[in-house]
Amino acid sequence: MIKEWTSRSVNEFHKALRKVVEDFAATQGVAVVDRSGSYRDSEYLQGFRFITQRSSAFPNQADVPAGHDEGTLIDLEQGNELQDAATFGRLAPLVGLAMVDYMRVVMLRGRRYQIVAVKPNRQKFPVLVKRLPDGKRFKVTADQVKVMA
Repeated sequence: MIKEWTSRSVNEFHKALRKVVEDFAATQGVAVVDRSGSYRDSEYLQGFRFITQRSSAFPNQADVPAGHDEGTLIDLEQGNELQDAATFGRLAPLVGLAMVDYMRVVMLRGRRYQIVAVKPNRQKFPVLVKRLPDGKRFKVTADQVKVMA
């Protein structure tokens, strides 16, 4: 019995929930992609995207980012958000990136960063990266990300 959501209880619950959702989705011929989720104290929210064979989100299975279907849970207390893959794919060309750049790990000054979002309305620093392993977020230019590749 869950009395309060913790990182561990959310992960265990999510794993079981995902299996049930995937099993049912398979009977309908659709793929499941996790949307962002969040938790705090007594509340856990989780979204899923269901993609048909003809979806434009990932027209080619090779375009699905590695590890994307693992999903990412967001702790509201920390305020960390990730942009979902479909939104990233739609916005990335506006700053010179592509769908394959979603969640890509890049190097800058000897440190590893992961591309987590694109914000085209930020003219100077439109790309949001997360430093690995501490998760601190930084805004960078699209040119910096291209050089980091």
